[in-house]
Amino acid sequence: MTTPEPRYAPAAAGEGLAGLAYYLSDQIPAGMDTDTHLGKRHRRVLADGQLPVAVQRNRGPGRSWIPLYLVAAAVPMPLLTPAQQARWDEVRLCSRCRELQLDPCPVNRRTGKRICGRAKCWAAEPATAVAEAMNSGELQAELRQVTGG
Repeated sequence: MTTPEPRYAPAAAGEGLAGLAYYLSDQIPAGMDTDTHLGKRHRRVLADGQLPVAVQRNRGPGRSWIPLYLVAAAVPMPLLTPAQQARWDEVRLCSRCRELQLDPCPVNRRTGKRICGRAKCWAAEPATAVAEAMNSGELQAELRQVTGG
């Protein structure tokens, strides 16, 4: 995805944010994130005196303006214990593509497995579910009930 040309926040964006480049939430360049995501995605906290470099504009009513910070300039949090690190990785590992994601992968209610939000992983879902049902005999039993055979 290419980064769009930045637009600049108006004075209404808030103290210290006016004049900064702004991006919509799905267009934020790599290397920038909100202070919340610095901790939840990158395990970093803002450095003392770290200033925003851009702004995220949310769509919808109120059009809130959220400061964006450079990930590289933030300070790393203390290391996790091995048990904490294992859990951190476990909830971010997609059971289909086997890649670690920035955010925790949602749990598929039918299979109980974590699947990332990428289209290639969800596209395989219907075929896989049908194949699993056929292998387990559930689909054949249901078909027998419906047809009376």
